[in-house]
Amino acid sequence: PAPAPAAPQPTGAPPPNLDNPQEAVEAADAALAHALDKAEVILTWVLGDDAKEMTLDKAQKAVKIIDDLLKKRKEDVATAADPVQAEALVVKAEKKQQLVSNVVAAMVLKQDAESGAGGSPASSSAAAPAAPAGLDDPKAALDAASAALARALDRAEVIFTWVLGSDARDMDLEKAQKVQTIINDLVRRRTAALAGAAEPAQAQALLEKAEKKRVLVNNVVAAMLAKREAEQALRSGAR
Repeated sequence: PAPAPAAPQPTGAPPPNLDNPQEAVEAADAALAHALDKAEVILTWVLGDDAKEMTLDKAQKAVKIIDDLLKKRKEDVATAADPVQAEALVVKAEKKQQLVSNVVAAMVLKQDAESGAGGSPASSSAAAPAAPAGLDDPKAALDAASAALARALDRAEVIFTWVLGSDARDMDLEKAQKVQTIINDLVRRRTAALAGAAEPAQAQALLEKAEKKRVLVNNVVAAMLAKREAEQALRSGAR
């Protein structure tokens, strides 16, 4: 039987050494367990009994089903008798999509860690803007910054869990900057390793995966700073 997933690190535990294959695999196991726990109800709703003993193929099948559901709900908004309710259904489908995508991302991360690659989730590699510019109304700016932060956190959730374990709950700027430092160090080490690598192609792939992680974590830090500025602007305007 397969070994049980590693338990998330207790609060205050040192982060894993991501260059150590065993520690990277254990951290990836914990991140996958966390993602599966959050998406369990949705996976069971979509796949029924097939949700038992999840595999990457099953998770990708669930993503495709949720993608189709989201597409249909977006199409329904245009002709809905109650557009507000229709838009709410879109938002709910988007949340389901993110939770199931996180399972796929965590499975890919674990797969890469097991092969010594410690990879970054391909499904989450696109950069998200920290917050839209040009919002003169402080309340609208804060709402936009909050939404941008929620998106950035969703996309980086697997990485934060991988690095911080249970400390990834209730993310704040200090925790995000801690992860940013760890990932920046990882990028520097992998950049340095590239010059003398016996297998340059593999070393380059490792570097690119670390750089994708850095983009996702940087987006969270930027979004947190943007939200803090928006909150300060709103407080100043209220005086």
